[in-house]
Amino acid sequence: MLGLGANGDIAQRVEAVLAGEKAVEFPGLACLPLNGPRRLTSPEHWAYLQIADGCDNRCAYCKIPELRGGFRSRSMEDILEEANLLVENGVRELVLIAQDTTRYGFDLYGELRLPELLRNLSKIEGLCRVRLLYCYPDEVTDELIEVIAGEPKVAKYIDLPLQHIDDGILQAMGRRGTADDVRALLDKLREKVPGIAIRTTFITGFPGEDEAAFETLSAFIMEQRFAHMGVFAFSPQEGTPAWDLPNQVEPEVAQLRAEILTQQQAEIVLQLQQEAVGREIDVVVDVYEPYTDSFFGRGDADAPEIDNVVVFTSWENLHAGDMAKVEIFDLREDALVGRAVL
Repeated sequence: MLGLGANGDIAQRVEAVLAGEKAVEFPGLACLPLNGPRRLTSPEHWAYLQIADGCDNRCAYCKIPELRGGFRSRSMEDILEEANLLVENGVRELVLIAQDTTRYGFDLYGELRLPELLRNLSKIEGLCRVRLLYCYPDEVTDELIEVIAGEPKVAKYIDLPLQHIDDGILQAMGRRGTADDVRALLDKLREKVPGIAIRTTFITGFPGEDEAAFETLSAFIMEQRFAHMGVFAFSPQEGTPAWDLPNQVEPEVAQLRAEILTQQQAEIVLQLQQEAVGREIDVVVDVYEPYTDSFFGRGDADAPEIDNVVVFTSWENLHAGDMAKVEIFDLREDALVGRAVL
């Protein structure tokens, strides 16, 4: 039995067990190694790049601070060294991840350093695209928005889990900021970064979510037309503040509300796809499909594994990681259809 902080000792402890010894080790979570040799488990042309671990936000529904410990950034030098090594080995797109990417650097440097990190990553020759996941709304600074808008290699895309929009629910969740703050941020992002794709997530059925709060959330989603959205029915986690809050919502109600919002989003995505017909977009090639003689790839608006794809044909022989300009002429479920243009 090994605690999370013992990850670096797994091989040694397995060998000890095989030799007949017992292995029980539960060091502190701060012992969880953030650096070390990297084994690429994604396709060769894109990779996740972890820039920090742990979380200090303490949302009422979340056990991450207990499971992963407090927020810890990797040094910028370590991240850039790993990024350069990945690119030297064929990676063309880096997807930055952490429990809270926007807080990067605050614990090490006393200030938010994500914009500086993005600028430094953009200088790496051979890297085509850098993408941001898991951003906390009130830490999206004007400087970060400027970098997204101005750096050609930074995808015009942001993953911004909002969780809810009703002020009472946001407060009960322990989220910082108000509905007005969220709307102001979304307006600023769309003003400063025209065409930006915004991904978000919401929780339905959080304790205290009555019909009025749910309708507020539903109307907000229709108003904002997010490029991508995930919805989760609230699931109480023992040991979190939300575990025993009053006014718990029946699980069946929470699930039904999640399904309603998911259907709303499906209609919005269809509208957005229809609006993309006739446009030309830059696509990174993910894979060639010989049966249909077509390529599968993603534009700026689509993160790997979680978002939509672009299916297109090309006279040119392309490979995974290549960039192609694609004219969209049709759509199908979860995919835009197009042809490469010279």
